Amino acid sequence: MRTLHVLLLLLLCITLNGCTNFQSKPDIGSSHTNESVKSGSYQRELEQLKDRLSNSKNEDLKIDIRQSNLNQFTSGLVALMNMQESIKIKDSELSNKFDATVFSSTKAVVLEDKKFNIRVVNFQAPLYLKGTIEDKYTIIQWWNDEHHVRAQLVMNEGAEMVTDFVIRTNKDKIELLLGGYVSLYSPKPVFVSSWELDNQKWTESKDIFTNTISTNDFWNLSIYDNTLNVENQPHIEMNLEISEDTNGFVITSDMDESVTVQFSGKGVEIRQALKLSNVDGADQQKIDNNEYAIDNNQSFTTNLKGWGKVKFVSATSNTHGLNQANFFLLDSEDTILYVFPEFNGNNRGMLEAVKGVSFKDMNQDGYTDIAIIGKYFAGSGPEGEVPFPVAGIYFQQPDHSFITRPELDEQINGKGHNRTLYDVIQYVSKQRATVH
Repeated sequence: MRTLHVLLLLLLCITLNGCTNFQSKPDIGSSHTNESVKSGSYQRELEQLKDRLSNSKNEDLKIDIRQSNLNQFTSGLVALMNMQESIKIKDSELSNKFDATVFSSTKAVVLEDKKFNIRVVNFQAPLYLKGTIEDKYTIIQWWNDEHHVRAQLVMNEGAEMVTDFVIRTNKDKIELLLGGYVSLYSPKPVFVSSWELDNQKWTESKDIFTNTISTNDFWNLSIYDNTLNVENQPHIEMNLEISEDTNGFVITSDMDESVTVQFSGKGVEIRQALKLSNVDGADQQKIDNNEYAIDNNQSFTTNLKGWGKVKFVSATSNTHGLNQANFFLLDSEDTILYVFPEFNGNNRGMLEAVKGVSFKDMNQDGYTDIAIIGKYFAGSGPEGEVPFPVAGIYFQQPDHSFITRPELDEQINGKGHNRTLYDVIQYVSKQRATVH
C-alpha cells in the first residue's frame, strides 16, 4: 500500500512538473499570431466593405437591399477607421480602394507636446439611391503618437460635402473648421462648421461665430448652431480655400468679393476681405487708352492668390519716343487695382512686344510670382534692328505687392536663360530667391 502511495505521488509530481514546464516555455509565435489575426481581420473587413459599396451601386438590386448595403458600408467604414491598421493606409490609397467614392485628407497638430493626426474622410452615396440632398457622409479619424485610434461619424446623410479643414489647438482642446459646399442648388452655397474634441468625442461648437459683415445685397450669411452658410447672387460661383496664415478659410466669388472665416481669440470671426490696391481710392481709374495700348494677346483673367479673380494687363506706352512695357491688375469693372514696378527690359532699349507671361510660385514661399519675357531693339549698331529677349520677374510679397530683384534679372539675362518661359522658371526656381 505504501509503495502504491509513493508511485501515485511520483506520477503526480511528474504530471505537475510537466505542466509547469509547458506553461513556462516562451510563446515564441504569440505576437506574430496576434498581428496576423489583426491584419487578417482588417483585410476581411476591407473586402466586405468593397462588396457592400458595390451592392449599394448595383441598380439591378432592389432599393431596400441597396439601402441596407449602404447602411452596412457606412457603419463598417467607421469600424474600419477605428482599427489601428487603418492609419497605415495613405489618403490616396484609401480612395483607390473604394474606386474614388471615398476621399480623405490628413493633417497633424501638436497638443501638450503630443502629436495628433486628424483625418477627415468623406463619401457620397449613389446618386439614384439617395438623391443629392441627403447623400453626403463625413467621418473624423484621429490618433496620437501611441497610435490610439478613434473614428466618429459626424455628418450623416447631409447635403454638405467637406473639401478641406483647419485645425487649431486651444489650451487643452483641439478645434476644427470643416469647409465645403452645400448641394442644394447651383451655384452651390459654401458652408463652414465648427467642431471641438471633448473627452475623446467630437462635438459641435455652439455660439462660436462672430459676424462683422453688415447686411448687403451681395452676401447672404446665415448661422445655425455650429454652421455658417454663405450664399451670393444667382449665377455667381464661389470658391473656398485655406487662408494664407492657415488659420481659417477665404471665400471668394466671381464678382471679386471675398469673406474670411478665421479662428480669432476664443471663437471664429467672419469678416469682409478688403480689396487690395496700390492706387489711392480717389485716384483709381481705368487705363487711359490715349496713353497706353493694351496687348490683348498678353492680357489674362486669372485667379491670383491674395487678389482673387483679376485681370492681368500688358500695355505699351511711348516714353521719349521709345515704346515701353507696362503691367497692371484690374478688377471686373476694369478699374486699376495695382500698377507694377518698372519692367527690367525698359532700361535696355525699345519694346517690340511682350512675348510671354507666366504665373507661378518660383521661390516656393507660397505666393504667386510672375515671369515675363519681352523682345527689345537696341536701336544702334549693326545689331540694333535685331530684337533680343529680356526676361524679368515680379515676386509677390506677403502683403501681395510685387517687387523686382534687379541682380537676379541680370543673372537670368546675362546667362542666357531668357529664351523661353520654361528656361526662366527653371533657372529662377533653382535660385530659391529670398525676397521678404
